[in-house]
Amino acid sequence: MIILQAAAVLAGVTAFFYGLPIAFLGAVLLSRLGLYGFTLGETEIRQRTIPDGQRGLVNGTFAALSSFVGLSITGMSMLFATPEKFGVLVASSTTAVAIAAILFSVWSLNGPMRMAVFVSRPSPAEPRRFGA
Repeated sequence: MIILQAAAVLAGVTAFFYGLPIAFLGAVLLSRLGLYGFTLGETEIRQRTIPDGQRGLVNGTFAALSSFVGLSITGMSMLFATPEKFGVLVASSTTAVAIAAILFSVWSLNGPMRMAVFVSRPSPAEPRRFGA
């Protein structure tokens, strides 16, 4: 799905800079479909790879980072608020999607289950405490 989103964003950028508003809006619509598909996949990956005891910590960090990115997007739209500067927002969005597509592709080619390395797991010798 990230490839669909990246392709749609690239088509949208091309349509924007060639002055094709209907094609631009259609590409934005397609990129949203890619984004929603990617979000579902990313949520499933987090649910499957994060140990039960660490999910709250990891998901809390994820929510905080997502809020920070949302704040950054709002700040950029305030800095580049005029129609003449909309191209800067388009270019920065395209760059962010391209970087995300590259990072996700590299991660998926290297084995998605390696993500568990970033999450500490209790050693097998430690007893599991339930209800604590």
